[in-house]
Amino acid sequence: MCADASKLATVIASADMLIGLHACGGLTDLLLHMAATHAPATDSGRRRGASQFLVAPCCFNKHPHLVSPQCNWARRCSASERAALFRLAESKERSTSWRAMLIINRLRLSAVLDTMATMRSEDVGTLELRLLQFSDDFSLRNLVLQGVLRSSRT
Repeated sequence: MCADASKLATVIASADMLIGLHACGGLTDLLLHMAATHAPATDSGRRRGASQFLVAPCCFNKHPHLVSPQCNWARRCSASERAALFRLAESKERSTSWRAMLIINRLRLSAVLDTMATMRSEDVGTLELRLLQFSDDFSLRNLVLQGVLRSSRT
């Protein structure tokens, strides 16, 4: 398993776009952290994060061991508060689960922004973040986290 994870990290480290589909629980956080920190270096040699990412979170209670210690959204609330948010996101009551998913994923995007702001030089560009939604007909876990780094060079 460790060899496979090492190979995956090497591939991601050389990628300029990261896509994660059905990213259960902590896998979403791991992918977002990798998108923010492991993409190719800029011309000046500084790492700047992926220029684009799309991550579609799924269940929220799985793979807590994959949440990076550097994941600053998780540090904004206690472990019991995170656990409660995750349980609410898994609720069968749609309005409850929807609100919890929005809170979690907005915190995740905020963490990406914070991480990339500390990782990249100011001349790299502007990071645009979006929380997209697709039809409930496909899944009730229907949010996608998107990031696009717009170059400041023209």
